[in-house]
Amino acid sequence: MSTSEFQSARPLREAQGSPQGRVPLAFLLVRFLSRERK
Repeated sequence: MSTSEFQSARPLREAQGSPQGRVPLAFLLVRFLSRERK
């Protein structure tokens, strides 16, 4: 498992039970939406 895969999977696991996990999830969502606009 590569480092990038671990970092991308970590926020998803934390979001299920930890409120702190929602921050990186929202950040990734914003990046995705802004990328789609381009």
